[in-house]
Amino acid sequence: SLAVGETAVILLTDKDLCAESPRRLRRRFELSGGYSLRKDQELTCGENGFDTVLHTDEAIPVRLGGWAAYVGAAYSGSCRYETTFSVPAGSIGKAGELDLGDVHDTAAVSLNGRSLGSILAPPYRVSVPAGLLRAQNDLKVVVTNTDANWYVSTDYFDRWRANALSPYFAGERAYAKTYASGGLYGPITLRTE
Repeated sequence: SLAVGETAVILLTDKDLCAESPRRLRRRFELSGGYSLRKDQELTCGENGFDTVLHTDEAIPVRLGGWAAYVGAAYSGSCRYETTFSVPAGSIGKAGELDLGDVHDTAAVSLNGRSLGSILAPPYRVSVPAGLLRAQNDLKVVVTNTDANWYVSTDYFDRWRANALSPYFAGERAYAKTYASGGLYGPITLRTE
């Protein structure tokens, strides 16, 4: 069974080949609470084009889901989610896999200060290398959405007549409304050997 975006390769041959056995991830933990969120970088548009605003706001406690209630519906950019979680002694140091569930739209994942990579499309999963899990763990996920939120919420284009912008402007804006979102929706699960 493959998730959207996953690939399988089937090799047919008459040669003997060594194949690596898949990891057996038997233990499953849902990381269900204690998340905080802080704005990171915001995409805006000024008189001279697009700008990036770096935020230094304090982190606020949040529930997983859309971030509009916390940062506003017009927010386009990145937000950082953080949580601390513990694992039982039998999982300390074991290899595993972290599944972020649903993300709108991309995620950069760090565990205990080590980057596990960036994920641009589903499935939002990253491998956890052996030796990284501790009794107490710090997870950081930087989620970045598209500019659709800003695009459908701004009055920036009101100074021009629609036909002066583009013959496609109204259609583009309507299309962007279907992609206006942002956030870490989860559920987040950790599977270990």
